[in-house]
Amino acid sequence: MVFEADESDKPMIHVVARFFSFKGGEMGGRGAEGEKSEMGEMGERGMTHDGSLIPLNAVFLLHFSNTDMLGEILSGRRQMAQGALSGQALYEQYKTANIYLVNNQHLMISPARNDQSAVLRQRVDSAPVHNCFNNKKEAADEYVSYSGKTVIGASMCLTAERLTLIAEAESDEILKPIISSFRRVFAISGASAVLIGLLAIMFGGYRLLNPLIKIAAVAQEVARGNLGARAPVKTQDEIGRLAETFNRMLDGINQSNEKLSKSNQKISESARVLSEKVAELERFKKMTVGRELKMVEMKKKIKELGGEEYEL
Repeated sequence: MVFEADESDKPMIHVVARFFSFKGGEMGGRGAEGEKSEMGEMGERGMTHDGSLIPLNAVFLLHFSNTDMLGEILSGRRQMAQGALSGQALYEQYKTANIYLVNNQHLMISPARNDQSAVLRQRVDSAPVHNCFNNKKEAADEYVSYSGKTVIGASMCLTAERLTLIAEAESDEILKPIISSFRRVFAISGASAVLIGLLAIMFGGYRLLNPLIKIAAVAQEVARGNLGARAPVKTQDEIGRLAETFNRMLDGINQSNEKLSKSNQKISESARVLSEKVAELERFKKMTVGRELKMVEMKKKIKELGGEEYEL
């Protein structure tokens, strides 16, 4: 890649190839004047002894003065201009897509999608470029591009030409439709789950709720004082176990009531016996007091009688 200001104001790609001959008699003696080269001697004799080609003092030079055409070829615009039905699929799919070539000096040698002046000016030190030139390994991964954006891209190592071909697009743009698809799938799945749940409640709700309604009715009977009411146990699932627990609770209440009733009867009997004993004590007290009073009166009378005798 060179600049030739007298031909173009844009960088040009030069491709140079040397001429070789495998027929010494035809082209072998056409060396420089005054120079009897070994090539000429070999040409007179024909091919070299080991059958290799004979290098000639001539080269073929090819250069592109328009590097924009290279960018058009890489992007697919050139192919479509020539009548191809497709060619810019990547560019049409992703607005941030970019395809470009990087040389072994890490310089971009084809125009960037949005920067036609990047040739030989934009340095590219991304991971795929380093892998190609340092490890000779191609990559297809997520990495940070030369513009500092996180991209998903792939590389092709052109080792013979000492070039790396890069195709990439920003991760956000690539992943956005995937994330949107996941969101749509989750939304549809969620709506389906809600619909199925509603249908299950509508058609199977009564079957599930009927045992609970019966347990609630038994609870109301118990609240009105009917402790003999019991919930029906027809299943072995959670509702059936709930009914069993409810019935055991009622059995426990009945047992507690029976014990309380017996205790009340014992207390009543003890109170009755105590009351009788108190009444008996009261009667005994009255009798004792009565006797005491009579004894006092008798003593007074005796005393009075004794005093009268003394006066006589």
